[in-house]
Amino acid sequence: MMNLIDSESEAYQYQLEINEIWTPNLVIAKYSANLNKPRRISIIGRDEEDDETEYNQIWGELVSLKSYLNNILSDSEDCVIFSLNNLKDLIKPGDIIKIEHPYYERPYKLNENTTLFIFHAYKVLYPKILAKKIKELIFDPINDTKRPGDLLFFKIYTTLRSADISFKKLGEVWDLISFDDRERYYNDISAIKYNLERDYLEYIRSYFIHHFPFDNLITKEMFDKKTIHKLIDNLEPLRMMKKTKKEDGEIKYILDIKPPKGGDVYKDFEIFKEKIMTALGGDHPLIKAYLNSMIKFT
Repeated sequence: MMNLIDSESEAYQYQLEINEIWTPNLVIAKYSANLNKPRRISIIGRDEEDDETEYNQIWGELVSLKSYLNNILSDSEDCVIFSLNNLKDLIKPGDIIKIEHPYYERPYKLNENTTLFIFHAYKVLYPKILAKKIKELIFDPINDTKRPGDLLFFKIYTTLRSADISFKKLGEVWDLISFDDRERYYNDISAIKYNLERDYLEYIRSYFIHHFPFDNLITKEMFDKKTIHKLIDNLEPLRMMKKTKKEDGEIKYILDIKPPKGGDVYKDFEIFKEKIMTALGGDHPLIKAYLNSMIKFT
């Protein structure tokens, strides 16, 4: 474990621990208080009571996703960090960043050459449209009508859909930081967005691996990059459109995602299942595990 700020004289109260690196420009981390120093009740520029209220409201919606996603990042201190720098060259899981107070929805200068943009994980990874509209209009109806032999592919389908929607909504997280910071770091933010598009499949696989409920039969090793590529390539994209929204006197463009054309969500799932079995082939470990599991239903 490495302390990225080593000065003993540095006044800090919080430790930001790096947990997972999803792409070169995006990592998952978590704040924890430094127990050796007292924690201030109020922090300038951050209303902790409002933060807690907002978290409880959002978590009330997100908790329903637990039926479909494993290991949801549910703690209010869980973070997603973006940076223009290649974070794989700078940090690794287990590294600690010592910070005076939490930085959420605003930039933090790690050093002279590295700026981190730190966000609440539950706002970034689980957009409201996923927890409400997609769950209610797509996931729930399929769950209510699926057959016993559909379970494995249903888990793959819901996790993959969630990863794709999460990625498509990443561009909206930048609206959470102040207008002045968006202007000041415009070039950095634009480059981060570009890099994320380049690393789309890496994000999808990282999200998938974190949230899929693996067991003794279905393992992480079955979902290598090539397999993830085939899975996403055979998932019919949901229709998207941009809506305008006025907030604090500012016009914002919100990405709306529509259910499969025709509204037959179970048909969409069935087509996905059939395409995947063909694309992967009977020799793929995932299909072999599926066929073996189907023996008990015959």
